[in-house]
Formats: sequence, C-alpha cells, structure tokens
Amino acid sequence: MPDLFITHPLILLLIPLFILASRFLTRPNRSYLIPHLSSLASSQEKKEWITPTLKWTMILSAIFALSNPATTKTLTSTLPNSRDIVLAVDTSGSMSLGGFNPTDSTQSRLDVVKEVLIQFIQQRKQDRIGIVVFGDKSSIATPLNFESDAQQEIIRSLKVGMLGKSTAIIDALVQAEQLLIPTKSKSKIIILLSDGEDEMSRVPLSFALSYAKKHQIKIYTILIDKSDSNLMKVVARKSQTTPYTAKDKTSLLGIYHDINALEKSNAISINTRIQESLFQPFVLLSLLAGLGLLWRGYRQGLS
Repeated sequence: MPDLFITHPLILLLIPLFILASRFLTRPNRSYLIPHLSSLASSQEKKEWITPTLKWTMILSAIFALSNPATTKTLTSTLPNSRDIVLAVDTSGSMSLGGFNPTDSTQSRLDVVKEVLIQFIQQRKQDRIGIVVFGDKSSIATPLNFESDAQQEIIRSLKVGMLGKSTAIIDALVQAEQLLIPTKSKSKIIILLSDGEDEMSRVPLSFALSYAKKHQIKIYTILIDKSDSNLMKVVARKSQTTPYTAKDKTSLLGIYHDINALEKSNAISINTRIQESLFQPFVLLSLLAGLGLLWRGYRQGLS
C-alpha cells in the first residue's frame, strides 16, 4: 500500500492564519482578497456563496500545493545472482568414436556432448558463459557473455579435430582460467570435459592448479566413456569437487543436471522506495478557482 505524507507540513499553518485574518481583519465595507471582486452591494453579499467558496478553494488548494503532499511506493525488483561459467570442450580425434548414445550408434561422442551442452546453456540464461575448445592446442570460442543463442550456435559448429587430433587439457584449463580471472563475479566455474589423458600441453599442471586456487575458481571435471584419466581426478580433488565419469548420454545428462543444481543461480530481491508528488491537482484546482473569481468579478462589473 502507498504511504501518504506531507513533505512540508509547517506550510499548513497558513490555513488557521487565513481563517483568523478572515474573521478578525474584515473591514466594515467588506472587501475580498482579490480587489477586483469588491463591487457587490452589501445586500447581495449576504446571499453570495459562490464567491467565498471559490476564494477559499483557491487559497486552500494553493496551501496544499505548497505543502507538497506525496506518496511513497515500494517497488521490488528481482536481479539474477549470475555466475561466470566456462565450458572447456575436447574436440580431439577420439571424440569421433561412436557408441556413446546407445539409441543412436551414428552419433559420435562430440555429437552427444554438443546436444547436452546446448541443453545446459538453455538452463543457464542468467549466467555469463564462455567456451574454450581444445585439441593439440586450445582456443577461446567465445568470451564470457549472456548471448545464449550465439553460444548454442557455436556449440553446434564444433567439429572433431578442428584444433588437432591430440589433447591439451592443461593448456585449455589455463585458457579457461584466464577468461575468469578478470571478472568480478563471486562464483567462477570451469566445467572441463575430455575423453583422455593430456598429450600436448606446454603448461605444467601445478601452474594451472595454483592459478585456480589463487583466483577461487571451481573446476568440475567430466571424463567421457570408459577412459581413465588420473589428471582429471587430480584437478577435481584439488578443486574440492567430484570427478565425474559419463559412460553414456544418459549419465552425461545426469552429470550436467547435478552441476546445474549445485551451482544454482539464485535471484536477489531489491526494494526501491519511489516518492511521487501530488501537488499538481491542487495547483490546477487553485488556478481554476482563481479564474472563476476573475470571471465573476468581470460579470459583476458589467452588471
């Protein structure tokens, strides 16, 4: 409910002053506050009620306008508490293998991963998402942004071997960290997905892990199919997360669902009080009453 209040309440003290002046400062030959309206005969003034009504309407409305009556309303806005997430995706040669989707043997591992990532992005429209892809080397496919449609198009365009046949997991991890380090978000997350061991990285793992710890970056690792990677387990353990292994499309969907639930973006409610002045109707009423007085004075002057 809006709250009604008077911004300048002391101005309302003018009302009793005008009443007292009208009662005790009246001259024998009655005159009005607006001198142009003092032409009526005394016998007619006793029967006159329109002119005093207009006069007091003008005065009281002007006083209320000066006191500036106002209301305050509380508006509640909801802002997303967004997270910064980098998806690091393996596009090495082994991602071309099939059998990861039991219901569609024609799909490669990367085809299935792309479908799952698109679903994940669609669920995280309140978050900034960046994408890093890697093979022999790593590359930033898109910086952190809220452009969900563009991110999905980039995921669809990924091809096996586009950055070489081998795997540079640590290099990709460092590049993902470099996207997150400059941001001011309180929640920085990397979801690192691969199907093998590191073969091509130039950066040592200790450097990548110290970077993540220093900048409070949380890393989730997802190993595809039946592969085994001690590196991915070490990364997850140092980041105090669970190292996930997806044996098929269903389990991969479940993993991203779990991460989505663990890293939920909560909305923040902000209350804003807005003040709205209500003096305008009183100004208009006072002007109309004043014009009415002038018109009556003009008509009486002609009679």
